[in-house]
Amino acid sequence: MTVNKVVSWDGGSGNRLQGKVRQILGDHVVVNSGGVSYIVNKQVLSMIPIKKEAAAKETPRFAETCLGNMFLGRHGRYDLYFCPQGGDPTVIARFEDGSVGKYYSGLRSADQIEPLAEAKKRAIERGLLPRAKPDALVS
Repeated sequence: MTVNKVVSWDGGSGNRLQGKVRQILGDHVVVNSGGVSYIVNKQVLSMIPIKKEAAAKETPRFAETCLGNMFLGRHGRYDLYFCPQGGDPTVIARFEDGSVGKYYSGLRSADQIEPLAEAKKRAIERGLLPRAKPDALVS
């Protein structure tokens, strides 16, 4: 665990939070997420792997209007984002600058809109969304 490491944790009610470690306090850390500082037990943190080559090459093409959104990378002509949205997380696929009608969004739409499916997959891989639970076996 180091300062500036990007981590995620369960913020309660299934709300997955992500932020940067700002200070280490024994078995707790101070994490900044969206301008708010949290004291979090180290045992509940998940490290978020960052692909250095991808992070260096990929930057958003389009201006994002929500400061809390986390860039997940590019996919074709889309900039993909995860939005924590105050405990009701979603994914976004932006295809043009602007706030009205220039993007797709919604976890429910991820089954029908391919770039949203890719954003959801990347958010799950980074621990921002829970993995789908397999259906219980019926005997």
